[in-house]
Amino acid sequence: GDGELVLGSATRVLALGDEAVARLQQAGIGGGGRIGLAEEVTTAALSAALGRLHRTYPDISIDATVEHSVALGRLWSEDALDVMIAPTSVVAADALTTWNVELQWVCAQDYELDAERPLDLVAFGATCPWRRRMIEALLAVGREHRIGLSCQSVTGLQAAIENGLGVGLLPPESVRTASMRVLKTSAGVPETLTVQYGLYAHDRRTAVVDAAIEILLKDLPAASRARAA
Repeated sequence: GDGELVLGSATRVLALGDEAVARLQQAGIGGGGRIGLAEEVTTAALSAALGRLHRTYPDISIDATVEHSVALGRLWSEDALDVMIAPTSVVAADALTTWNVELQWVCAQDYELDAERPLDLVAFGATCPWRRRMIEALLAVGREHRIGLSCQSVTGLQAAIENGLGVGLLPPESVRTASMRVLKTSAGVPETLTVQYGLYAHDRRTAVVDAAIEILLKDLPAASRARAA
């Protein structure tokens, strides 16, 4: 019913900023919105988003789903989301704004790479854009490799890397410098990779969805704001 915050296994509560909440209060906005966020780039800044909106307005319903990219692309094609942050490669639509996520090759601090053996990789599932780019880059430099572990979350990827199960790709904010080290090309890995992400929304939007878009734009990387439509 009204005011219900729908939470699934891959859903997180988000909180809206003071300015947007005050504006909504003045406007007397009600209703709801469905927001999809790619799990691999849902940083602390983005996780700050929409729960406060719900607490301030019990008649507003926000369904915020954090999922892997391919699942989000499927939800978007089924018209199950109003707003989404996902890789541009999984969406056949124009983004409101785009930005690049830098991916670094990382391993555990004490991990030893053996140039005579295939590189052990820890990666997302087979349909993930990160994994596809990882394999393409290794093939381009002729580095033998094998997938040692597949998982569906950044936390799972981090744990696998920290425990010495292999080399993985992580954005800088997900690299735990106390337990991981960033590899350079001299270690036999390719150059740093980039994957393009976008913020998507339908043309016809409610005031609640517009407010969510505004706060998400503020939390995106600075470069993305410069390219915002």
